[in-house]
Amino acid sequence: MKKALLVVIFCAVLLSGISGYAYEGYLHISPYQFYEGDGTTYTSVVGGATGPESYVYRNSSAGYAFAAFQFPPEADNMLVRQITITYKDNDSDDNIQFFLRKVDLYDQSVTTVASTTSASMDSRWRRMYVNRWDMAARRIDSQRYSWYVAVEFESNGSSLQLGSIKIKWASD
Repeated sequence: MKKALLVVIFCAVLLSGISGYAYEGYLHISPYQFYEGDGTTYTSVVGGATGPESYVYRNSSAGYAFAAFQFPPEADNMLVRQITITYKDNDSDDNIQFFLRKVDLYDQSVTTVASTTSASMDSRWRRMYVNRWDMAARRIDSQRYSWYVAVEFESNGSSLQLGSIKIKWASD
């Protein structure tokens, strides 16, 4: 009887410890994954193997750059928890706007899960964060949704630069 009771207590402690464990992972989107949306303007990537920096910027007009991506299979049924956007905004009048969106594969409706805008002028690389409480419809379901990032450059020229994006997902 004592042995059975000890086994039950051990299993209860073990299960309570496992259930409290939050599974998480990261997805990175580099500047090389972005493409031009309208086909009339040009998004450049500077740097590479020999360059000092790698970023996306608009050099002929304002507009969008897009990056489609997939979450890994282990992220299914998890939630988007945090988004980190690396940027440089050296323009006093214009900003960079960021949108994380998912497309419903059944009816093609688009949902904006998260969005944010650069707020301050600075010639250094900075980070913007979007946390889970600022997001809507953040459940990951690869069978039903495809995902993409849209970044709007409100002006042209290299004063607005997008670095990389990190998307953290977790069980919450």
